[in-house]
Amino acid sequence: MVYLLGIDSGTSSVKVSLFDHEKGMITRASIPCPPIYADGHVEIDMNVYWQACKDCIHEIALQKPDELKKVRAVSVSSQAVTFVCVDEHGNTLRNAI
Repeated sequence: MVYLLGIDSGTSSVKVSLFDHEKGMITRASIPCPPIYADGHVEIDMNVYWQACKDCIHEIALQKPDELKKVRAVSVSSQAVTFVCVDEHGNTLRNAI
């Protein structure tokens, strides 16, 4: 059996779905990540999004551990035109804009 994992990092939440190649979506997890409104623009705390992504995958691992071990591909979708500043170790320097 072929399984696929889809990660959607949207404006207000992170969603992770596990798909069976033949049956379609078999489970999903979602965690809200509210944006930060500042000085007329929107910022995103990427550390919150990263933790939400890990938590969603962990939730799927609890629901479907055998299937998650057999994932053959991962697809990631994100917000358009988001800029994340990181240091040489990959740590965020500020909220994403």
